[in-house]
Amino acid sequence: MMKKRLDLHSVEIGKTELDCDGYRHLCRIDRITSSGAAVNCLGFLRETRPGDRVVLHTGAETGAIPCRVTAIAAGKIRLRFVD
Repeated sequence: MMKKRLDLHSVEIGKTELDCDGYRHLCRIDRITSSGAAVNCLGFLRETRPGDRVVLHTGAETGAIPCRVTAIAAGKIRLRFVD
């Protein structure tokens, strides 16, 4: 089954942040689909692990998007959107 991609024009890439347990990190969205996103974060991610709940702030109308970390390596994080 093919996944539909979300409209990236609604996401303000320069204002994207990832909130990990109260700590906000600037990040860039590399890929985004209807079920999740791949982001590249700047700085140290305080003990973030797969399974952790985080919030992606895009600066767009969607506002704060709750996510779960599915993979992390050297600042590159894969997220799955949750309700």
